[in-house]
Amino acid sequence: MSGIDHMDEETIALLALGESVAGVDAGHLQVCAACQSKVDQLRAVVDTARTITDEDRPMSPPDDLWQSITDQIESDGAVFSKKPPTGGLRMSWFALAAAVGVIVGSLGTIVAVDQRNPAPTIAQAELEPLPGQQARGIAQVRDTTNGPVLLVDVPNLPQPEGYYEVWMLSPEADSMVSIGVLGQGSVNEFPLPAGMDMQAFPVVDISVEQFDGDVTHSGDSLVRGMLDT
Repeated sequence: MSGIDHMDEETIALLALGESVAGVDAGHLQVCAACQSKVDQLRAVVDTARTITDEDRPMSPPDDLWQSITDQIESDGAVFSKKPPTGGLRMSWFALAAAVGVIVGSLGTIVAVDQRNPAPTIAQAELEPLPGQQARGIAQVRDTTNGPVLLVDVPNLPQPEGYYEVWMLSPEADSMVSIGVLGQGSVNEFPLPAGMDMQAFPVVDISVEQFDGDVTHSGDSLVRGMLDT
């Protein structure tokens, strides 16, 4: 057997979510089929979760659901405790899948997780790739108690030579407003500026920008879509 040190399962879960993890050798996945397979499996779960829309809102779970999950995780832990791995107890794949669901929710994936008081969606756009690009995503404007918020979900974006910026454009793309810089993870939330007129700026656009001091749009867009208000 080779002496390759495999990634721990928390790291695999974060990589499956598209997160950058400090200290991880990106080249490891190129030489370790086992770790790559685990990342691919979890990434498929995450990608499926990110396709959920408001129409897919689940029914309220039974009161004993979390107790059942806790019992199952504790049962898995008891199995692992017979042969504890180095560095502490590892999560079973059942527990890891549950953890992925929690992490995805914490990142703000566009899923209605609070059925008691969901922020209504007042506009939505399918973000389509521009010529020569492959990324796809979705944008939603939610009417929160603190004002309208733009949620942008574009999974599996490659690491840019620079950074990604979110814009709202006029239909003719001859005027625009910068909404913010896309952070780590595919899903980002941006409070819209007070008085923002979505009728005048209904197009959501994500561009690649350079650290060159130029605050105008680079002209290098990945995806774009018209809000359906």
